[in-house]
Amino acid sequence: MRCKLFNVHSGAISLLKYFRNDAREKALKLCGWGSDEADLKTFTTSLEEKNEYARAAAVAVFCLEIRVALQVLERAPKEQNLAFVAMALSGFSEETSGALWREQVKNMVDKLDNAYLRTMFTFLLLSSMPPKDQEDYGAITNETDLLVIIKYFVCCFWKFHKFS
Repeated sequence: MRCKLFNVHSGAISLLKYFRNDAREKALKLCGWGSDEADLKTFTTSLEEKNEYARAAAVAVFCLEIRVALQVLERAPKEQNLAFVAMALSGFSEETSGALWREQVKNMVDKLDNAYLRTMFTFLLLSSMPPKDQEDYGAITNETDLLVIIKYFVCCFWKFHKFS
């Protein structure tokens, strides 16, 4: 999976750091996530077939594929009410993540019922902050309603301050 997410703050752009080595790639493949776009597509499609659109979108976001996440959310059945989630997600941009978007996500993320959606927006929120303002990623790793595999992915793939 490609690392293309940028940390945007004060007009400066810096690439986020992440871990990537053969052992982690194998671990991710064993977990069903894979390590390239084809694997991601296969995995998200399997989640959609199980009616797990929010989880599929979150996985795409963690893999830095925002457009894929938006496409997943667009395919979700109307009764899942994910259209507003797609609109909110579309406000995130690798080039610019405005203060208003960050403020709204910070104020509203805890009101989301779905753990995958909370985690997806928390991930983007923390990633869009200047490094000195980033909280640790405990909000993700301590999320009680999240599958352990998601927490494992965060620890295995991303190099967050707490894990470095």
